[in-house]
Amino acid sequence: MTGTPWSVLRASILVPVLAVCLSLRILPADVCAAANPPYVDVSLIPLSDALLVGDPAAIHRLIVFSDPDCPYCAKYHEEIRKVVSRDPGIAFHVKVYPNNGSPVTYRKAVSIVCGKSVKLLEDSYAGRGVPPPTCGASAVGETMRLVHRLNIASTPSTVLPDGRVIYGYQEADTLLRLMAERKR
Repeated sequence: MTGTPWSVLRASILVPVLAVCLSLRILPADVCAAANPPYVDVSLIPLSDALLVGDPAAIHRLIVFSDPDCPYCAKYHEEIRKVVSRDPGIAFHVKVYPNNGSPVTYRKAVSIVCGKSVKLLEDSYAGRGVPPPTCGASAVGETMRLVHRLNIASTPSTVLPDGRVIYGYQEADTLLRLMAERKR
């Protein structure tokens, strides 16, 4: 075959298949994403404003983009907790932003980031009130611009240490399996 390289053909075929696969829920998200996972440069993601779930000294660090009003993010957060309890060598840096674009969610995200509080995030997930922001954290707006640049359009989204992006809710066993594959 001459002309178009295989990688271009593969991307032009698999990306639409992946989109259909996810939208119709034909296969689990992890199976669909395995078809052609997107990659990002992990070094472009600042973590100074991220909430830490797990041991700060953990060897393997994953980055999660999460919306404080997203029900799947709330469910995913429970799975993250299971992962860190089962493998203390894994930690999650949670970048909070309002994927839904709501001003109310934006204020919640700013409050959570200002407070650097996983508890505030968990309160939001549980439907409990979050106090008004105590600072003017620009980090939330910066995270919104970052996800746009990285083409991350849904929450939760997880960036693995190698830069692979996994979209959507994942069970703890799936995350542990992905990390075990990476360790080999």
